[in-house]
Amino acid sequence: MSVISPDNSYDALSNSEKMLKVEISEDAKSYILDKGGIITITVVRGFGCTDNLPEPVVLIGKTGLAEINPNEVLTNDIMVYISKEVVTEPDGIKINLVNKGEVQTLEVEGIIINY
Repeated sequence: MSVISPDNSYDALSNSEKMLKVEISEDAKSYILDKGGIITITVVRGFGCTDNLPEPVVLIGKTGLAEINPNEVLTNDIMVYISKEVVTEPDGIKINLVNKGEVQTLEVEGIIINY
């Protein structure tokens, strides 16, 4: 079930019946739909000289999850798979499209990282 609000945010029941709020900017929405309309949100550990700290990432497609049944949120034709390890802030998750040089990438805010 998805409830679409006028501020482009979506409250939806996940598989675990916990309300997850997912807000996607308009440019991120267009980018995701152009790439197939499916994203995965998870937390990964960095490699190299990043001190191996956990960092939230947004991946295109249903990828990178070892879980059999991740949380699923359908938001205005975009399927969002969210790792059950992800803990969100009370205001929910916000996904934006950012430019890093000549590369566009998705950025997620609103995830609580426990070190």
